[in-house]
Amino acid sequence: MTRQGMQVVVFCLVLSGVAHGASTDECPLAFEHGHMKFPVDQLTSESRCLLADVIDHPGASGVIGPNRTPISVELYAYLLDHPAVSAMLMERMGMGSFQITPQGPNRYWVNDRDGAEGLLVLVFRDVHTRIYYIDGRHRSALFPTMRAKTAVFLRIMTEPAASGRSLVQTTLASYTRFEDGMLSRLLRLFQPLVTRAVNRTLTKEFSLTHRLGILIAEQPQRVLREAAGLSEATSDDRQSLLALLRTEAASSDPADIPQ
Repeated sequence: MTRQGMQVVVFCLVLSGVAHGASTDECPLAFEHGHMKFPVDQLTSESRCLLADVIDHPGASGVIGPNRTPISVELYAYLLDHPAVSAMLMERMGMGSFQITPQGPNRYWVNDRDGAEGLLVLVFRDVHTRIYYIDGRHRSALFPTMRAKTAVFLRIMTEPAASGRSLVQTTLASYTRFEDGMLSRLLRLFQPLVTRAVNRTLTKEFSLTHRLGILIAEQPQRVLREAAGLSEATSDDRQSLLALLRTEAASSDPADIPQ
Protein backbone atom coordinates (compact mmCIF):
# COMPACT_ATOMS: atom_id res chain seq x y z
CA MET A 1 0.00 0.00 0.00
CA THR A 2 1.31 3.50 -0.81
CA ARG A 3 1.98 6.09 1.89
CA GLN A 4 -1.00 8.10 0.60
CA GLY A 5 -3.25 5.05 0.85
CA MET A 6 -2.02 4.27 4.35
CA GLN A 7 -2.75 7.85 5.50
CA VAL A 8 -6.30 7.57 4.22
CA VAL A 9 -6.86 4.27 6.04
CA VAL A 10 -5.54 5.70 9.32
CA PHE A 11 -7.78 8.78 9.06
CA CYS A 12 -10.81 6.64 8.25
CA LEU A 13 -10.18 4.55 11.36
CA VAL A 14 -9.61 7.50 13.66
CA LEU A 15 -12.48 9.69 12.49
CA SER A 16 -15.00 6.86 12.29
CA GLY A 17 -14.39 6.08 15.95
CA VAL A 18 -12.70 2.72 15.39
CA ALA A 19 -9.55 3.99 17.05
CA HIS A 20 -9.94 4.06 20.84
CA GLY A 21 -8.37 5.93 23.71
CA ALA A 22 -10.14 9.33 23.81
CA SER A 23 -13.09 9.78 26.13
CA THR A 24 -15.60 12.61 25.86
CA ASP A 25 -13.65 14.47 28.60
CA GLU A 26 -10.30 14.28 26.85
CA CYS A 27 -8.79 16.85 24.48
CA PRO A 28 -10.72 19.96 25.55
CA LEU A 29 -11.19 22.40 22.70
CA ALA A 30 -12.05 26.09 22.95
CA PHE A 31 -15.34 27.24 21.46
CA GLU A 32 -13.88 30.53 20.20
CA HIS A 33 -11.48 30.80 17.25
CA GLY A 34 -10.72 34.03 15.45
CA HIS A 35 -13.26 35.81 17.70
CA MET A 36 -15.95 33.41 16.40
CA LYS A 37 -17.72 30.65 18.30
CA PHE A 38 -17.96 27.14 16.87
CA PRO A 39 -20.03 24.11 18.01
CA VAL A 40 -17.00 22.05 19.03
CA ASP A 41 -19.15 20.19 21.56
CA GLN A 42 -20.72 18.39 18.60
CA LEU A 43 -17.39 16.94 17.42
CA THR A 44 -16.39 13.37 18.16
CA SER A 45 -13.70 12.96 20.80
CA GLU A 46 -11.33 11.66 18.10
CA SER A 47 -11.85 14.80 16.00
CA ARG A 48 -11.33 17.04 19.02
CA CYS A 49 -8.04 15.30 19.78
CA LEU A 50 -6.79 15.73 16.22
CA LEU A 51 -7.62 19.43 16.26
CA ALA A 52 -6.39 20.06 19.82
CA ASP A 53 -3.03 18.50 18.96
CA VAL A 54 -2.57 21.29 16.41
CA ILE A 55 -4.20 24.18 18.28
CA ASP A 56 -2.31 23.54 21.53
CA HIS A 57 1.09 23.75 19.77
CA PRO A 58 0.75 26.11 16.77
CA GLY A 59 3.77 27.27 14.81
CA ALA A 60 1.59 29.65 12.80
CA SER A 61 -1.95 30.93 13.06
CA GLY A 62 -4.09 33.59 11.49
CA VAL A 63 -7.48 34.85 10.39
CA ILE A 64 -8.51 35.46 6.78
CA GLY A 65 -11.52 37.62 6.06
CA PRO A 66 -14.20 38.50 6.24
CA ASN A 67 -14.43 37.89 2.49
CA ARG A 68 -17.62 38.78 0.66
CA THR A 69 -18.53 36.57 -2.28
CA PRO A 70 -21.42 37.82 -4.49
CA ILE A 71 -23.21 34.49 -4.99
CA SER A 72 -25.95 32.64 -3.12
CA VAL A 73 -25.04 30.68 -0.01
CA GLU A 74 -26.48 27.55 -1.68
CA LEU A 75 -24.03 27.83 -4.59
CA TYR A 76 -21.13 28.71 -2.32
CA ALA A 77 -21.85 25.70 -0.11
CA TYR A 78 -21.98 23.45 -3.18
CA LEU A 79 -18.57 24.66 -4.39
CA LEU A 80 -17.13 24.20 -0.91
CA ASP A 81 -18.60 20.72 -0.37
CA HIS A 82 -17.70 19.41 -3.85
CA PRO A 83 -14.03 20.47 -4.00
CA ALA A 84 -13.12 18.03 -6.79
CA VAL A 85 -15.83 19.50 -9.06
CA SER A 86 -14.82 23.04 -8.08
CA ALA A 87 -11.18 22.30 -8.94
CA MET A 88 -12.21 21.03 -12.40
CA LEU A 89 -14.21 24.20 -13.02
CA MET A 90 -11.35 26.41 -11.79
CA GLU A 91 -8.99 24.75 -14.24
CA ARG A 92 -11.41 25.28 -17.13
CA MET A 93 -11.74 28.92 -16.10
CA GLY A 94 -7.95 29.38 -16.27
CA MET A 95 -7.48 29.72 -12.52
CA GLY A 96 -4.62 27.22 -12.39
CA SER A 97 -4.28 23.48 -12.15
CA PHE A 98 -5.50 22.42 -8.71
CA GLN A 99 -5.93 18.66 -8.32
CA ILE A 100 -8.37 17.30 -5.73
CA THR A 101 -9.06 13.56 -5.54
CA PRO A 102 -11.80 12.08 -3.29
CA GLN A 103 -10.43 9.51 -0.84
CA GLY A 104 -13.67 8.53 0.88
CA PRO A 105 -16.54 10.39 2.56
CA ASN A 106 -15.42 13.96 3.39
CA ARG A 107 -11.77 13.16 2.63
CA TYR A 108 -9.74 14.53 -0.27
CA TRP A 109 -6.15 14.34 -1.44
CA VAL A 110 -5.20 17.86 -2.50
CA ASN A 111 -2.25 18.86 -4.72
CA ASP A 112 -1.96 22.51 -5.72
CA ARG A 113 0.86 21.58 -8.15
CA ASP A 114 2.84 24.43 -6.68
CA GLY A 115 4.64 22.52 -3.94
CA ALA A 116 1.82 21.78 -1.49
CA GLU A 117 -0.10 18.53 -1.11
CA GLY A 118 -1.87 16.61 1.62
CA LEU A 119 -5.03 15.06 2.99
CA LEU A 120 -7.98 17.39 3.64
CA VAL A 121 -10.59 16.01 6.05
CA LEU A 122 -13.96 17.65 6.75
CA VAL A 123 -14.59 16.82 10.40
CA PHE A 124 -17.76 18.90 10.92
CA ARG A 125 -20.34 20.69 8.80
CA ASP A 126 -23.55 22.59 9.46
CA VAL A 127 -25.33 25.53 7.80
CA HIS A 128 -22.86 28.15 9.05
CA THR A 129 -19.77 26.10 9.86
CA ARG A 130 -17.06 23.97 8.30
CA ILE A 131 -14.20 22.55 10.37
CA TYR A 132 -11.29 20.87 8.58
CA TYR A 133 -8.14 18.97 9.49
CA ILE A 134 -5.23 18.99 7.01
CA ASP A 135 -2.16 16.76 7.09
CA GLY A 136 0.22 17.92 4.39
CA ARG A 137 3.62 19.05 3.28
CA HIS A 138 4.99 22.01 1.38
CA ARG A 139 8.13 22.37 -0.72
CA SER A 140 9.60 25.74 -1.68
CA ALA A 141 12.85 27.30 -2.79
CA LEU A 142 13.00 29.42 0.37
CA PHE A 143 12.50 26.72 3.03
CA PRO A 144 13.12 22.95 3.16
CA THR A 145 10.17 20.59 2.82
CA MET A 146 7.81 21.29 5.70
CA ARG A 147 5.43 18.69 7.10
CA ALA A 148 2.56 20.32 8.90
CA LYS A 149 -0.89 19.71 10.31
CA THR A 150 -3.52 22.43 10.12
CA ALA A 151 -6.89 23.04 11.81
CA VAL A 152 -9.28 25.26 9.86
CA PHE A 153 -12.44 26.86 11.26
CA LEU A 154 -14.67 28.46 8.62
CA ARG A 155 -17.73 30.60 9.38
CA ILE A 156 -20.28 31.12 6.57
CA MET A 157 -22.88 33.89 6.89
CA THR A 158 -25.14 35.87 4.58
CA GLU A 159 -25.56 39.62 4.39
CA PRO A 160 -27.63 41.97 2.22
CA ALA A 161 -26.09 43.01 -1.09
CA ALA A 162 -26.51 46.28 -3.00
CA SER A 163 -29.20 44.71 -5.20
CA GLY A 164 -31.25 43.68 -2.18
CA ARG A 165 -30.48 39.97 -2.42
CA SER A 166 -27.97 38.18 -0.18
CA LEU A 167 -24.29 37.47 -0.65
CA VAL A 168 -21.93 35.20 1.29
CA GLN A 169 -19.55 36.42 3.98
CA THR A 170 -16.82 34.01 5.10
CA THR A 171 -14.16 34.25 7.79
CA LEU A 172 -11.49 31.61 8.29
CA ALA A 173 -9.31 30.94 11.33
CA SER A 174 -6.40 28.51 10.96
CA TYR A 175 -3.71 26.97 13.14
CA THR A 176 -0.66 25.11 11.84
CA ARG A 177 1.72 22.81 13.70
CA PHE A 178 5.04 21.95 12.08
CA GLU A 179 6.07 18.33 12.52
CA ASP A 180 9.85 18.88 12.69
CA GLY A 181 10.73 20.32 16.11
CA MET A 182 14.10 21.72 15.02
CA LEU A 183 12.53 23.25 11.93
CA SER A 184 9.78 24.78 14.07
CA ARG A 185 12.36 26.53 16.25
CA LEU A 186 14.27 27.75 13.20
CA LEU A 187 11.14 29.07 11.53
CA ARG A 188 10.25 31.12 14.61
CA LEU A 189 13.08 33.43 13.53
CA PHE A 190 11.03 34.15 10.40
CA GLN A 191 7.61 34.08 12.07
CA PRO A 192 5.83 36.84 10.05
CA LEU A 193 7.12 35.50 6.73
CA VAL A 194 6.33 31.89 7.60
CA THR A 195 2.87 32.70 8.92
CA ARG A 196 1.88 34.49 5.73
CA ALA A 197 3.33 31.76 3.49
CA VAL A 198 1.76 28.86 5.40
CA ASN A 199 -1.66 30.47 5.70
CA ARG A 200 -1.65 31.36 2.00
CA THR A 201 -0.60 27.85 0.96
CA LEU A 202 -2.75 25.71 3.26
CA THR A 203 -5.88 27.80 2.79
CA LYS A 204 -5.42 28.22 -0.96
CA GLU A 205 -8.50 26.13 -1.81
CA PHE A 206 -10.75 28.42 0.22
CA SER A 207 -9.27 31.55 -1.37
CA LEU A 208 -9.82 30.05 -4.82
CA THR A 209 -13.44 29.23 -3.97
CA HIS A 210 -13.95 32.91 -3.14
CA ARG A 211 -12.30 33.96 -6.43
CA LEU A 212 -14.41 31.48 -8.37
CA GLY A 213 -17.54 32.96 -6.79
CA ILE A 214 -16.56 36.43 -7.97
CA LEU A 215 -15.90 35.08 -11.47
CA ILE A 216 -19.34 33.44 -11.50
CA ALA A 217 -20.91 36.81 -10.66
CA GLU A 218 -18.86 38.61 -13.31
CA GLN A 219 -19.23 36.09 -16.16
CA PRO A 220 -22.23 33.84 -15.38
CA GLN A 221 -22.84 32.71 -18.97
CA ARG A 222 -19.21 31.81 -19.58
CA VAL A 223 -19.07 29.80 -16.35
CA LEU A 224 -22.27 28.01 -17.38
CA ARG A 225 -20.71 27.00 -20.70
CA GLU A 226 -17.55 25.73 -19.03
CA ALA A 227 -19.51 23.83 -16.36
CA ALA A 228 -21.56 22.10 -19.05
CA GLY A 229 -18.30 20.65 -20.41
CA LEU A 230 -17.18 19.04 -17.14
CA SER A 231 -17.12 15.53 -18.55
CA GLU A 232 -14.89 14.35 -15.69
CA ALA A 233 -17.61 15.06 -13.13
CA THR A 234 -20.46 12.63 -12.52
CA SER A 235 -23.73 13.39 -14.27
CA ASP A 236 -25.47 14.12 -10.95
CA ASP A 237 -22.74 16.51 -9.80
CA ARG A 238 -22.70 18.31 -13.15
CA GLN A 239 -26.49 18.68 -13.30
CA SER A 240 -26.67 19.95 -9.71
CA LEU A 241 -23.99 22.53 -10.42
CA LEU A 242 -25.64 23.65 -13.66
CA ALA A 243 -29.00 24.10 -11.92
CA LEU A 244 -27.41 26.32 -9.27
CA LEU A 245 -25.46 28.30 -11.88
CA ARG A 246 -28.60 28.91 -13.97
CA THR A 247 -30.41 30.25 -10.92
CA GLU A 248 -27.42 32.43 -10.13
CA ALA A 249 -27.19 33.77 -13.69
CA ALA A 250 -30.88 34.68 -13.67
CA SER A 251 -30.57 36.73 -10.48
CA SER A 252 -27.04 38.17 -10.80
CA ASP A 253 -26.57 41.92 -10.48
CA PRO A 254 -23.31 43.76 -11.38
CA ALA A 255 -23.89 46.04 -8.38
CA ASP A 256 -23.11 43.12 -6.06
CA ILE A 257 -19.62 42.51 -7.46
CA PRO A 258 -16.90 43.97 -5.18
CA GLN A 259 -14.75 46.61 -6.83
